[in-house]
Amino acid sequence: MTAVATWSETLLATIGREALLASLLLLAVAPLARLLRGRAPVFVHALWALVLLRLVLPVGWAAPWSARALLGALPGWSGSVLGAETANPADEAILAALQPEAVTLPNAVQAGLNPPWLLGLAVLWLAGVAVSLGTWWWRRRRYLHLLAACERVSDPRLLATLERWRRRLGVRRSVRLVSAEVAVTPFTLGLFRPVIYLPRVLLARGDSAMLEAVVAHELAHVRRLDALWLSLQHWICALYFFHPVAWIASVRLIEARERLCDRMVLVGGTLSPRTYGRSLLAVLSLAGPTEFAAAPAFAAHSKHSTRRAKRRLTMRLTDLLHPDATTRPRVLLARAVVVLFALFLLPMAAVIQAADEVVPAQPTAASPESPATGASTATASGTPTTRSLINPLPEGGKITSMFGERKNPFTGERAHHRGVDVKAATGSAVVAAGDGVVEAATTRYKREDSWGTVVILDHGDGLKTFYSHLDSISVRPGQRVHAGDPIGGAGSTGKVTGPHLHFEVWEEGEVVDPAGYISDWR
Repeated sequence: MTAVATWSETLLATIGREALLASLLLLAVAPLARLLRGRAPVFVHALWALVLLRLVLPVGWAAPWSARALLGALPGWSGSVLGAETANPADEAILAALQPEAVTLPNAVQAGLNPPWLLGLAVLWLAGVAVSLGTWWWRRRRYLHLLAACERVSDPRLLATLERWRRRLGVRRSVRLVSAEVAVTPFTLGLFRPVIYLPRVLLARGDSAMLEAVVAHELAHVRRLDALWLSLQHWICALYFFHPVAWIASVRLIEARERLCDRMVLVGGTLSPRTYGRSLLAVLSLAGPTEFAAAPAFAAHSKHSTRRAKRRLTMRLTDLLHPDATTRPRVLLARAVVVLFALFLLPMAAVIQAADEVVPAQPTAASPESPATGASTATASGTPTTRSLINPLPEGGKITSMFGERKNPFTGERAHHRGVDVKAATGSAVVAAGDGVVEAATTRYKREDSWGTVVILDHGDGLKTFYSHLDSISVRPGQRVHAGDPIGGAGSTGKVTGPHLHFEVWEEGEVVDPAGYISDWR
């Protein structure tokens, strides 16, 4: 497999794992957000933000206090988590979903994805990202062109209202009010120099209460830096343009953001909820729709989703009449709860994988010493001739350390080296040296970080192979592989001096010289 194909496979596998993990998180977040929708808008907004955040977090993030760790401790999951045979295909599918280290593409699909197909899928994904970002930028440019043709609002009463609410909400940046004939709903653009657009049809009406509600709401967006968060939100959605979860979370975030701004304006009682609600309805009747994905807006809705716009408007009006609508939310408490909730739900990798407990039969080879010490365990006095293995790095690599006595690169002392080190570029394909079953695939072998990412294959008749310091894993415990099947990529995880593959052979629990099995290394 070429380097480009390897990169494509790694990219697709990472995107697939992230998409799957976000889907699992959505299953936990959606019911809770629906339950709290009218009671805790700050918490609801944060919950949907966690779903998007999950899409850009490391897939291998693990924590002993997470929901993933607790799930693995349940009696019904003990067999799967400890790497035993799963009771049925459904259990195995769930196990695969909960193991971020495993490639999420089914084996049958992987078999049919040769390098050209992998590269084609990667190019297709890049094209989708480009189209999504281009569409968003084109919409944004429309509003930038509109603002460039606007005139500044000079009404002293409206400017006084702007200044009063700017001080009340704690907005320190200078904010401009502009207007033009284009009848779209009011919106705000700009982070450092925010500009609020008001269509002239609203100014001509001369309703001071309505204009005050509009200006206050847009200033709430400025205070919350919503222009920044909306841009980041759309970048994530562009990366996962194919994934419904990203767009569901994005829409829910927009809804929650508008309701938070509504409450920011109503806190203090300057504007009554009824007056504010009438202003919202008046704006919708006087001005045309705004593409809500382009900018924060007072009455943001899409002209392509009338039913959704009506539902969103109904929820906002209902929320305005809630008894807590004019009560200042407990932001600090909500943030503390959200942080705890995030630490509990977001880490979705297993803290201790199956390999941490699966070891060869004899104690001498069961727990290899840390590479830092280089200490020797038992070795075989001879090399078997009845079985052979293939080179686990078919793309080539330079052997930097053979089996046997050597100088430890960390301590400088003479010590026994248990395997063969092959220098290779990060991501170089590592393949199974023979037919077998994946006994372990873990990022923390024996509860240690020094070995990095590890795969162990059981070839039967007491023969096992050990691959460590991998950059990625493309197999999962219990999976059957054939000689030459990709199992991961070379890397520099753990305690190393550079990217390479550390390869060992275990015969009946004893560490033996890999050169006795691999003709390329003799």
